[in-house]
Amino acid sequence: MVKYRRAFTDNPDQLYFLTIVTRERRRYFTTRDHYAALYRAWTAKLKNVDGDLEAFVFMPDHQHVVVKQGTISFSKTVGAVKRELNKILSPKGKSIWQERYWEHMIKNDDDYRLHVDYIHWNPVKHGHVNSSDDWPYSSFQSYVDRGIYTCDWFVKDDVVVPGSGGE
Repeated sequence: MVKYRRAFTDNPDQLYFLTIVTRERRRYFTTRDHYAALYRAWTAKLKNVDGDLEAFVFMPDHQHVVVKQGTISFSKTVGAVKRELNKILSPKGKSIWQERYWEHMIKNDDDYRLHVDYIHWNPVKHGHVNSSDDWPYSSFQSYVDRGIYTCDWFVKDDVVVPGSGGE
């Protein structure tokens, strides 16, 4: 088996885009309480290490986040978040998560913008809503409040999505 090496830096301000998926893509996140627990886990774990949850979208079977690493490796934070949610959603102690996850070290402002845009487009991409503004389990509204997006930033009926057959 190939040994995988994660990107690593000891820069506490380094940003990472992470994709974390549930085991067998099972839909564990089905209620507002589940999403709230996931948000609380991320913010608490990152606060403890001077990290930050820069952008996020929580979906029924996966999540995408951009995190500021903080004073410990982001992989330790991911492990802590996974353990926290396992306690809540898996009373028998079996992990709800795929063993591995995907990470990408954000390289510059353009890279950051592309990944944050992808995060906020994700609920539309998966057909859960027609507008990014309609999905409550993301950081989209905070970006609207800061003037980065407008409420109608991405509405499915207004654009042709590459790969959707409409191009």
